[in-house]
Amino acid sequence: MATELGASLNMPNVNPIFPHRSSENNISVCIVLDACHMLKLMRNAFAEKGLLLSPSVDEIKWDYVKNLQALQTTEGLKAGNKLHECHVLWQKQKMKVKIAAQILSSSVADALEFCDRNLKLPEFSDCTATVEFIRVIDRLFDVLNSRNPLAKGYTCLLKIENETKWRGFLMHAVDYLKGVKLQNGRLMCGSMRKTGIIIIGFIATATSVMHIFDCLVKQHHMLRYVLCYKFSQDHLELFFSIIIIIIIIYCITQTNIMQQYTKYRYMQMVQAKS
Repeated sequence: MATELGASLNMPNVNPIFPHRSSENNISVCIVLDACHMLKLMRNAFAEKGLLLSPSVDEIKWDYVKNLQALQTTEGLKAGNKLHECHVLWQKQKMKVKIAAQILSSSVADALEFCDRNLKLPEFSDCTATVEFIRVIDRLFDVLNSRNPLAKGYTCLLKIENETKWRGFLMHAVDYLKGVKLQNGRLMCGSMRKTGIIIIGFIATATSVMHIFDCLVKQHHMLRYVLCYKFSQDHLELFFSIIIIIIIIYCITQTNIMQQYTKYRYMQMVQAKS
């Protein structure tokens, strides 16, 4: 469909932008995928594959996350993160975004780095590539899910004053993801399975966000800043969930009315017979 519209979601030339064919003002349309769903898919791929390779061909291992959770359970302490058994057994709650976000978080990356560099535990040796991978995904999700105008760090709004920071990171993240490989040495973004779609989705969304900022903030001055959460499909999901709740309440209310009416008619019939 993207190709028919004039865009391209094929590597190596990903172009998620195409012209609006019914407009005479050269309006462009950008493909933006939902950041929450992409994060869950990335967690799924990371856990199911178990081993990925960084652009520098260092190993990115899911076992480090499992070892960290096991260590915290054994010691009865948490190293500043929220890892629990449910995060390792994520299949039972695969639709929960917070489970994926708490795994691929900077707090987990910091804990892994601490266990390797400071505690020098053998089960965490050579986890540098895994730490870098988790931090890139965590920060990329923060940028693509920014929602609070007062937030700091990578969750802050995208504006001209901090453009150097967030644009530089997005470009770095795109280059990094393009170089992530599967265990067999094949580029992850070149896979025809869903693992390749995940990488392309992050790359396309980051490219679209930069284009939207250039058009609406820098060129046409229609916006002062961009909050990427505004592009999320959460708004539609919340809207339809409210509609479903209203329908359920209406049905329950109508059922109660019919029950009361039936009871009233039955009492009338009993009184008439007596």
